[in-house]
Amino acid sequence: MGSLDEILSSVDAASGKKILMSAEILRKHVLGDPQVLQDDQHGKNWFQQDFRFETQSTSEFRINTPQVYSSPRNAVLSQLYTMP
Repeated sequence: MGSLDEILSSVDAASGKKILMSAEILRKHVLGDPQVLQDDQHGKNWFQQDFRFETQSTSEFRINTPQVYSSPRNAVLSQLYTMP
């Protein structure tokens, strides 16, 4: 299977609007919905394959712990480490 760009460039349509509609349909079909890899009391991990760049573009983690707010120092440090 080729990359998403190769698939989209092979779509032959009469007008630009049809090409955009076909591209959106192909994106939804090829990419699909993210898959849940793990869902438990410790957290939820998702995965979705990237066909355009073929590399991992981002990783997001949400870590819930009562120690974050156990002191003002910990609260400030947790915000510094989680800034976007």
